Amino acid sequence: MNKILSEDKYTFVFLSFFVAFILEFILWPKEFIIYRPTLLFLVLFYWLIISPCLIGIWVSFFLGIIVDFIQGYVLGINALLFSIICYFLTYKEQLFRNITLWQQILLVILFTIVQNLVTFIIEYLFFDIFFSLKIFLNCVINGFIWPLLFLFFKKINC
Repeated sequence: MNKILSEDKYTFVFLSFFVAFILEFILWPKEFIIYRPTLLFLVLFYWLIISPCLIGIWVSFFLGIIVDFIQGYVLGINALLFSIICYFLTYKEQLFRNITLWQQILLVILFTIVQNLVTFIIEYLFFDIFFSLKIFLNCVINGFIWPLLFLFFKKINC
């Protein structure tokens, strides 16, 4: 297997989630909060593609609960979305592992759009919020960050 994953795979996976968690939830200026990439989602996406046996639905659910709690969303939105995406990615793991990088970028953008739209719809039902096309900027930023993150992790693991 890979050099780092064969030595202590769980520590490296936990460390990558911890760093993504810290980078995602650092204090962002109020004007730039809409542009914040969802790094925890991207790291989860990476580990589900590379080694789905390490990250299961329970880990995805737990990470979603943490994101809901920290960001102040209705509890369970991201937990449900992370779990559904985890199921979908592990169900078709060979397909997602063998697609090209630009197809993975499109997949990341698609999953982020679905995540943002479902979050908006549920938040709209409970709170008085308005729709803005700025929620899709996050999806594009995730698409730009995905190849960098993917290649960075691939370089570390090889």
